[in-house]
Amino acid sequence: HELEWWGSHGLCQKPRLVVDWKESEGFAKAFHNQENGEERHVSWAELFFDLIYVTAIARLGENLRGDGEELQAIPFRDYVAMFLAVYQLWMLTNQYTTRFFQDDLFHKIWLGCMQLGVVLMAVHVRGGLAGSQGPAYMWTTAGVTAVLAVPNIAVAVAIGKYRGSTMLTLSQYAASAALNVVGGTSLVPPQQRYIWVIAASLVMPGFLLVIMARRFGVVPCIPTLPRPPPLDLEHFIERVGLFMIIVLGETVNGISLSVKAYPTSFYYAAIFGFIATFSQKLLYFDVDPKGLDEHALRVDVRRGITWSLTHTVLFLTTAIVGSGVAMICAIEGGAGDGLERPGDARFFMGVGFGVMLIALSVIRFCNLPPGHDLPDEFGASPRRMAYIADAVQIACGAFMIALPHAWTEAEFSNVSIVVLAGCMATVNAAFNVRVRVLAGRAEHATDMAEMESEGRGMGAEEADHRQL
Repeated sequence: HELEWWGSHGLCQKPRLVVDWKESEGFAKAFHNQENGEERHVSWAELFFDLIYVTAIARLGENLRGDGEELQAIPFRDYVAMFLAVYQLWMLTNQYTTRFFQDDLFHKIWLGCMQLGVVLMAVHVRGGLAGSQGPAYMWTTAGVTAVLAVPNIAVAVAIGKYRGSTMLTLSQYAASAALNVVGGTSLVPPQQRYIWVIAASLVMPGFLLVIMARRFGVVPCIPTLPRPPPLDLEHFIERVGLFMIIVLGETVNGISLSVKAYPTSFYYAAIFGFIATFSQKLLYFDVDPKGLDEHALRVDVRRGITWSLTHTVLFLTTAIVGSGVAMICAIEGGAGDGLERPGDARFFMGVGFGVMLIALSVIRFCNLPPGHDLPDEFGASPRRMAYIADAVQIACGAFMIALPHAWTEAEFSNVSIVVLAGCMATVNAAFNVRVRVLAGRAEHATDMAEMESEGRGMGAEEADHRQL
């Protein structure tokens, strides 16, 4: 039999929607599977794609710290710009695979090309954007963006219903690629390249802010934009969680770096650095699980956009905290001589950890609070405790941000910052566990009250029947 290249079972299959809108229901119930309830699983191709990003994030961290005598530390602004470029490509790829992905030969090759592009981006990190490899990094980013656009062209051809939104997406890709191409030329001074990379990375989030501005009525003259297809929410959340694991791994990688000595202070930094990472994992994944109907992306557009944008800050600061822990462990282990800017360790650890705590609280605020669907008699207590827990966490974050600026290293050592971060994260995780326990008790009390009410109702009906 001849090979079939195009069709529902071909090696190059027609794009199909994984989910679509339910026109009869509102935004909160807008998703349904076209596969008769078949669950969408992460493919091996997607998992290998994530593995490439583990390497890319690790290379960025090494260049931020300046690990080794031959590796020059890149400016912090260049790190932020390059991280945003890497993350934005991952997120855009994830959005496509969540909406249209087919695990056929074409998509395997396409993801392979994307992986090669990200590897080449990691190769050109050295020296930062102002260095000799800066233009190559920007042009490679533009090339990967062009590769990202290829399957979207097939979507525009095959799915007429969403041709308008897909063409809008392609125009955003084109704008992002053009900014990177022009920014890498001699027309832009080397010290300003990071501005162009950040601008290119914020093209897509910028459209989200435009949508939010229109929803709030801030700029009512903005025309109605074509509605994009919905995300397979369960799969999308799972994919975002996998990227969180990637950036958390940066801290574990930093703790395990080779050192020359093992004083007590090194063990304090390593142990409490891991405790901070483990507690952050608890805060993100375990202490505040949300059902799909309570998730920000399903509750409200503005909540969903805030949730998405805050994750960018969360992932960036989590990776920065990893570099801070790595630098402090290296300094305490006698391997700090190879660091070009050892004083940055306090900033990375304190400010990065503080912003990360605040970002976690904002993300939780975007979701519906625990006990939101319970009567006030039972649900008020867990809701109040949830708000108090977030307020405490935000206060802890603000204190960590101010700490490196308020005290010198002689007054408050680097190791003390790591120990404090570990303790704060543990306390906040325990506080949120308490909120979960209260929410569970409130749900149980509500169920018991409903059962008791039903029992009284049945008893009253039986008494009336006997009287008759």
